[in-house]
Amino acid sequence: MKTLLARNLSQDRYLHILSTMATSVELAKIHGLDEERAEIAALAHDVFRELKAWQLLKLAKFYDYKPLDVEQNSPVLLHGPMAAYYLKKKWQVLDSEVLQAIEFHTTGCPGLKPLGQVLFIADAVEPRRDYELREYFWQQAKMNLDLACLLILQDQKYYFAQEGRELHPLSQLWLQELQENQSA
Repeated sequence: MKTLLARNLSQDRYLHILSTMATSVELAKIHGLDEERAEIAALAHDVFRELKAWQLLKLAKFYDYKPLDVEQNSPVLLHGPMAAYYLKKKWQVLDSEVLQAIEFHTTGCPGLKPLGQVLFIADAVEPRRDYELREYFWQQAKMNLDLACLLILQDQKYYFAQEGRELHPLSQLWLQELQENQSA
């Protein structure tokens, strides 16, 4: 799979995938999760990230996926769901947690399993990312996946608000769920 990715993606995207994979595997190990499943999910998470908007919308139609308004308006959000559908249909990947991790690695969703949390976090904090809170989020992730996801989502919400945008509806629901779980 690495060779296929290296041939079909930009070098920057490929290096991001490898860095996300290493970060995912390390987090999986820390939290007692299956490292091989973390590696597979991370390798596949951005396989369609460089497709054009019309290509993602065409894939959604092909896979009978009904994009939400936010996905219709920002088709890049479809790269995770389309990658998961592709892996299931074309490569017969049947591991529901791996598929969930790939599908929701950008937005998260209520009930996201730990493997999905690992990929969501790794995608945000892999060492090639360069933003102020990256290292803080990484340190939190090593101790508590739920808390790290909550902190990353809160940061995304703040960032989007500065741009006059809102979180994806699934991200909003997941943020609410994580906040409620932290309060309990």
